[in-house]
Amino acid sequence: MPKDWYYYGHRDESPPDIQPGSFEVTAPAIDGTTYLGLVLRDNKTWEGIGQDLEQPLRKGYLYELTIALAMPEKMISISRTTGEYADFNHPVLFRIWGVDIKNKKEELLAETPKIDHVDWKNYTFTLLPRKNNYPAIAFTAWFANGLENPYNGYILVDNCSDLKVITP
Repeated sequence: MPKDWYYYGHRDESPPDIQPGSFEVTAPAIDGTTYLGLVLRDNKTWEGIGQDLEQPLRKGYLYELTIALAMPEKMISISRTTGEYADFNHPVLFRIWGVDIKNKKEELLAETPKIDHVDWKNYTFTLLPRKNNYPAIAFTAWFANGLENPYNGYILVDNCSDLKVITP
């Protein structure tokens, strides 16, 4: 796990990967030498990563965040449903959440369309918490068709900007 981040996913599953170099993922980083890989699994589980913020996301405030995203050309791991090797290079959605673990609250703040490109692209997100204040933020992978049709997928995440307050 990257420094100062925590696992935000299913309790019985593995945490996100630091890439490149694992599971035949070879894409170079867009910034620095490493990046994050988040997986979806055909057993309806997904990976996520979270971080406590210095200042909470405040209800009614507008924030901006830019992140580079891509999918791998290849990602080989074992399917949870078949027990056999499978290619996980299928498009996924990227979600950003406001999180309050202590009070068991979360709010979906942003979601991409399917990330189906192998080249890095920057995505700028506008975040507006509407329900609560959130002392943490989380990033998760998600299924393009929801949980009805789970599949193996993978997304690459790099070069996350600082969270910028747009309007108080």
